[in-house]
Amino acid sequence: MRSTMSNGSIAMDELFERGRNSFSILRLLLAAAVIVSHSFYLPGYGMDPLEQWSGLRLGEVAVDGFFALSGMLVATSLQGNGDLSRFIRHRMARLMPGFWVCLLFCAFVLSPITVVIDLGWNGLFKTSTFASFFGYVIKNSALLVVEPTLPNVLSGLSYRRINPCLWSLAPEACCYVLLASAWVLRLLDGKGRSLILLFAFLLGLMSLSGIAVHLLAAIGGAPLIRLIELGLHFLSGVLTVLYLKRLRLSVVVAICLMVTYGVCLAYEPLQFLRILFFAPMLAVLARVIPLHGRCDTLDISYGLYLYGSALQQVMVWLGFTGPGPWSFFVLSFSVAVPIALLSWILIEKPALRRWSKQRVNPFTIMPDRA
Repeated sequence: MRSTMSNGSIAMDELFERGRNSFSILRLLLAAAVIVSHSFYLPGYGMDPLEQWSGLRLGEVAVDGFFALSGMLVATSLQGNGDLSRFIRHRMARLMPGFWVCLLFCAFVLSPITVVIDLGWNGLFKTSTFASFFGYVIKNSALLVVEPTLPNVLSGLSYRRINPCLWSLAPEACCYVLLASAWVLRLLDGKGRSLILLFAFLLGLMSLSGIAVHLLAAIGGAPLIRLIELGLHFLSGVLTVLYLKRLRLSVVVAICLMVTYGVCLAYEPLQFLRILFFAPMLAVLARVIPLHGRCDTLDISYGLYLYGSALQQVMVWLGFTGPGPWSFFVLSFSVAVPIALLSWILIEKPALRRWSKQRVNPFTIMPDRA
């Protein structure tokens, strides 16, 4: 039974219908936030504003947001479809075509630019150079970036990953697999069974506090802790869909959640608790931000995420960093938008359209970003 805004609440199924939310705008803002953060530390301008205040990079928080949004959207999609094979096809269509083309772009457009400028055309046409380009595409094509750098590409930079953002796509795909497994085990049906997911979430959350963090750091270091954080943000999104269907979606609630989240960010011992509030905050913001339906049919957020930082890396190598981080952001964002637009029109949208011919449920009409 759907609720209405007259009593200040709204059912989650209504929130996720096309034209009733601003999720696309939130994804766009998160993608822009990643580029803002990289505009500070890739050129060496120092910490971004959020890092100066809280110790957490703005880009890290933006990626947290992507995982929280994905948890909400794919859980809703899976529950609405009830078809595992369709769910898998949609996930593949959403992630892989854009990712593969981005790999080709990095290997055969951006990388040759740096090689030609550094070594000339002779250096570019060496067999070993082309072999490394093909190797970059083939080795990373399964979504797990096992070879993030290329010989003679971005030489001289201390951070030589040709695309700093691609690493997060494999963990997100793992979250999809785990969610599909939970659906097969019927853990998404009924509060009794979904209590297992809630218990796993709380147990994982506690693993990020106090002494447990030092233990995790000793076992796997910062990367392991970061992967746990991302997984918990995704699971928080799933649990928001399962448990907060009657959450009051109003400006007051949005402000309360933002203030609470801000307090958790500002006070380091409480930073792990921010995971509790991010997904519900994004759900409320998607309702109260008055831009419902905007960018649903022109969603360049994934393209911005795929190409923004790769373009920034090459611009830093070329010396096009501007007089400061904000001018560099404007410059790099302006370059990334047209490429992201082409990615959506030529790659992502056709892949989703081909898949969407088979879908019948309105939950699936708004694709989630990786």
